[in-house]
Amino acid sequence: SSGINAEYGGRPMGIITIHVDDLLLAGTDEFFKKVEPAILNFKLGKIESSSFTYLGWEIDKDNEKITLSQESYAKMTRDDVTKKLQMNPMPLAAEELNEEQEEVMRSCIGKLSWLAHQTMPQLCFSILELTTKTNWKGSDV
Repeated sequence: SSGINAEYGGRPMGIITIHVDDLLLAGTDEFFKKVEPAILNFKLGKIESSSFTYLGWEIDKDNEKITLSQESYAKMTRDDVTKKLQMNPMPLAAEELNEEQEEVMRSCIGKLSWLAHQTMPQLCFSILELTTKTNWKGSDV
């Protein structure tokens, strides 16, 4: 991800953040008037405002505040990880995971890692410990 800050007279006017092919713009009316001509030169899929999801974040803006949440993403991740583990039973504690089970494990760790780094730092140590293992056993799951 990268971002661009715009200032005018020493005070912030707005910000543009880019992650792969997703843009997020926030700023004053003056900021939008200045960047709109440049932005419209690109082919845009969908433009959303007020309430939308960006990179797993639910963003809700009203006249008084902006609310950020990852509650839906966390629930979806929990359900997805649970489903993957149920569909791909893991071996007993002493047995090593086979190639397919390792792929499931990497996928689950990746999803949990995103949450850990965004909004659930209490998961970071456990996720880090799992990512550094090279030969997972059933007891690691």
